[in-house]
This record gives sequence, C-alpha cells and structure tokens, in this order.
Amino acid sequence: MKLKKIKAMYFFIEQTNELIKSLNNVLSENDFDVVDEIWNRTNETMYNKYNMPAVYLFEDGYSKGDATDEELSSLAERVKSDSGKDCYYNNENDESLFKSLDKEFISIFSEKVNIEINIRTSSPE
Repeated sequence: MKLKKIKAMYFFIEQTNELIKSLNNVLSENDFDVVDEIWNRTNETMYNKYNMPAVYLFEDGYSKGDATDEELSSLAERVKSDSGKDCYYNNENDESLFKSLDKEFISIFSEKVNIEINIRTSSPE
C-alpha cells in the first residue's frame, strides 16, 4: 500500500476519533447510539449530495466497494463540479476521489457533531 494512502487513512481515523471523543464527553450512558446516528446521517448526506454509487464507508474512509470505474469517474466529476477542486478517478490512482470524499465527510461529520454538542451543553431557557 502506498504511503500516501496510509497517511490519508490515518488522517481520516484520527479526525473522526477526535470528534467522537469530544462528543462522548457530553453523552450519557444511555446515548450509546448517538455517534452511529450522526455517522449514518453524514454518510446519507454524502450519498444524497453526490448521488454516490456503491462505494463503501469504513472507519478509515471511503473505498471503491462495488462501484464500477465508470461510476467512480462520474462521481469524481460531480465532486469536482461541486467543490471546484481538482478531483479525478482512474483505476490506477484513486487517491484524489477518495481523499476528496473523506475530507467532505469529515467536514459534514464535524458540523453535525458540533451541533449535537451545542444542543447537549446549552442551558435550558
């Protein structure tokens, strides 16, 4: 496995784990499913936003899954069009697409975690 891919996987894990830790600081014992709900809602947001093919989301980020190379190339075009950043996919080098998806996931996940933290830590009026 390429070093860049390993670093990207580590970055995704590190970022999501930090967010989960900050959320766990405000959760009670009965809130065990909150992290999974936010994770799933974030993934659903990504799927809806980009009309994503059958890519998989693991604890280390997105991967090809059952999507075809053609579907992933089209997905890269949609991501590029939305973000304005260079994003591409070819079966020899998939780092650009999945790195872009991972960064977007982290951004949305972070926003949803922070909203949940604010709700749980705000004083009732």
